[in-house]
Amino acid sequence: LFGAATGTYGIGVDEAVQASDKWTDSQEVADVYFNRSGHLYGQGFWGTGPTELQKITGKELALSLFKKALSGTKAVVHSRSTHVYGVLDNDDFFQYLGGMTLAIKTLDGTEPDVIISNLTDPTIARQESLGKFIGREMHTRYLNPTWITEMLDEGYAGARMVGQITENMWGWQATTDQAIRPDDWQAWHDVYVADKYGLDIQKRFAESDNTYAYQGMLARMLEVTRKGYWTPDADTRDRLI
Repeated sequence: LFGAATGTYGIGVDEAVQASDKWTDSQEVADVYFNRSGHLYGQGFWGTGPTELQKITGKELALSLFKKALSGTKAVVHSRSTHVYGVLDNDDFFQYLGGMTLAIKTLDGTEPDVIISNLTDPTIARQESLGKFIGREMHTRYLNPTWITEMLDEGYAGARMVGQITENMWGWQATTDQAIRPDDWQAWHDVYVADKYGLDIQKRFAESDNTYAYQGMLARMLEVTRKGYWTPDADTRDRLI
């Protein structure tokens, strides 16, 4: 088995992804995944990583075994059995599932299929593509004017949550091709920047004393364009600036 080092929490892919000014190639993000997740458990090892193993064996056995285990993977599967947390409202989902997808792509040159075992209703359990699963969540929650209104009614915390969704969209964008499309960023712009539903979005963020969350959302969208994942028209780009 492979995982993070014993006594640590998380694998750091979330932080690496968000520090997008520090890397130019997603290979660098994949390297974080390999280094933080490639610790051996079992057969006398307990969270042993490359550095410790090199002293024992003279080579980076843990990392080479981990990469060998991942290479050739055709599908990555994750199960969801609750609506309490969505795909986009925290960073754990993309840093583990997206991180593994990116790692396999780095090794093999192509992405594996990313499949969600949708167990939220046990009477109709089914397998769905990541794109379908995220698309449903995007349109029923985050692009839904009722959800937006209720969230911004929560004030500072609600505005902060909207900003976090934007960051997690970027996390999926940076780790897999199957989650977020250019059209999703355009839709996000149309709803939250162009204010297509007339919700006074910018004013609502200001009234929540969290203009920073709005500013951060715009900055992340501009970064997505700088990285080349989304190429909006001139009017859209000027409005973001």
